[in-house]
Amino acid sequence: MTGAKSAKRSLSSSVLEFQLDELRKELSSIQGGIFPHSVLSTQQISMINAQKPNSVKQLEKIIGKLKTERYGSRILEQVEKYSDAVQTDELNEEQVSQNRATKRLKSKKALVVIESSDDEA
Repeated sequence: MTGAKSAKRSLSSSVLEFQLDELRKELSSIQGGIFPHSVLSTQQISMINAQKPNSVKQLEKIIGKLKTERYGSRILEQVEKYSDAVQTDELNEEQVSQNRATKRLKSKKALVVIESSDDEA
């Protein structure tokens, strides 16, 4: 089970990195066709993914003041959307596992034995 969780964690982490990569492409085209790596470097995307900043100050420590002023709100919005989606998925998984446990309990019913004899007929 541990291997499955770590595989899922790395898969979900790469989802945020992919989303941030798409965002930097979009922002670079809006800025007049500058290179996407000028918006965010791959290393900065990895650091954002690892730290998942939720404030301007935290983001500024990762990407600097200028980039935070230009792109910070969009980046933080993307991180927040990702975090909300992950929490929703975790809640859904928890509900599914609780439902399964409840169903298992309901299916284990007590066995009732009724004895009868041929004399009663």
